[in-house]
Amino acid sequence: MEHKPEHVKKKFPKQTGTALMTDRKTGRCCNAKLNYMSRHSMYFKADAAFKSGNIIDLQFSSPPLGGVSKNYRETVSWCMLLSEDGSISKYGVGIKYAK
Repeated sequence: MEHKPEHVKKKFPKQTGTALMTDRKTGRCCNAKLNYMSRHSMYFKADAAFKSGNIIDLQFSSPPLGGVSKNYRETVSWCMLLSEDGSISKYGVGIKYAK
């Protein structure tokens, strides 16, 4: 049986929501769907690519997980192409919270 550390065992409730993502450096923006949120990061499916290391503004239509904020300014940790078939959610975007 595989042993997992306690912090890995913790289950987070499924998050949903949409946000407007805006790259502070380039001005590029798009709608994105939140797929995952933890204490340290978020994962979105988006219709535009964002460069790793760039700062983005996130404006949620409503606060995720009933939180207090609808607006975040965070760092893109990674971005990868998910699909080339013309689907709306073409890219996976990982966001790391600023410290």
